[in-house]
Amino acid sequence: MTFFKELNLPTPVVSERMLDKIYVLKLKDNTYTKIITDVDQYLNPELIHKCKSVGVTPYFFIAFGRDNCGSSSVHRDIALENNKWADFPVAVNWELTPGTTTWTWWDTGDEPKLYPPIDESPLLHGQHFKYRGNKSPAGFKLLETYNVTSSQAVLYRSDVAHLITYNSPAKHRRCISVRFSLKEIPTWERALEIFQPLFA
Repeated sequence: MTFFKELNLPTPVVSERMLDKIYVLKLKDNTYTKIITDVDQYLNPELIHKCKSVGVTPYFFIAFGRDNCGSSSVHRDIALENNKWADFPVAVNWELTPGTTTWTWWDTGDEPKLYPPIDESPLLHGQHFKYRGNKSPAGFKLLETYNVTSSQAVLYRSDVAHLITYNSPAKHRRCISVRFSLKEIPTWERALEIFQPLFA
C-alpha cells in the first residue's frame, strides 16, 4: 500500500508576496501551525480551479514551520466532527524550503492513542502516542518512507501514524498544506479515486 502520490498542480500554491504575509503573521503568533480558512484570498486561483475540476474545493490550508524544527512528533491527523474526534485522512503539501523532507509512516500496534481535549482546534489536531509530542517511533513498525527534495505537490495519507523529519540549510522552514472537507474526502481510498486524473 502506498501512502503518497505526487500530483500535477499549478504553482505557486501561494504567491511570494502572500507567503511572506502569512509567515509574518505566523511568527507574530509564535506558533508552529497557522490555519487559514480564507482560501480564495491566499491560494493560487488556478490551483483552486484545478481542484474543483476533480470535484473538491480547498477547505482551509496550513502554514507549517519554525526555526530548527528537526522533526515532528509521531502523530495522526484528526478533526472534530459532531463533537467527536474523527480521522483526517489526507493532505496536499508543498515543501517550500531547500533540502530533504522525509515522511515515514508507522504501524503503532496496540499502543494507546492520546487525544487532545474536545475544546481544542476543531479544524485540525494531532493524535499522539506514548505521550504528547513524542518524536520517537521506537517499538513501532515502519510501513513506508518518502523523501521530498522539491516543491512538488504531494498527496499524503495523514490518518496513519507518521513522522516528518526535516534536513534543510534554511533558517525557517516553510510548508503549505491544503486540506479538504471530510464530507468531500472521508477516506484515503476516496482521495486516490478523486485525484487520480492529477497523478504525476
